[in-house]
Amino acid sequence: MQTLDTLPLALPSETIASFRHLSDAARSGIEAKAARQVFELVLIERYKCADIFLSDVAHALGMYPNIEATMDWLQDRGVTIAYSPDNREKARVAANHLVQERHARQATPAAS
Repeated sequence: MQTLDTLPLALPSETIASFRHLSDAARSGIEAKAARQVFELVLIERYKCADIFLSDVAHALGMYPNIEATMDWLQDRGVTIAYSPDNREKARVAANHLVQERHARQATPAAS
């Protein structure tokens, strides 16, 4: 899965050229902000269409395993989460369990 760090997004050169009066650093900042906004919109739409899961959104945003923060992020952008409070708690417990298992595997040296 692509993340904000690995996704090759850029504004068209004609759009960047319209900012010639700005410094290179300012143009770069505008391009990065626009790319992030497009990336976030794509994530939201793919999530709403059920093309990707909540955990995929969390990974792409660098929020994983904090699913609750991801849910808050989506809700802040007007996305309805199909989770009841009970389902949210179950998802939180399941995610924490997976993280603990992963940490345990990493702490245990591999057998030769």
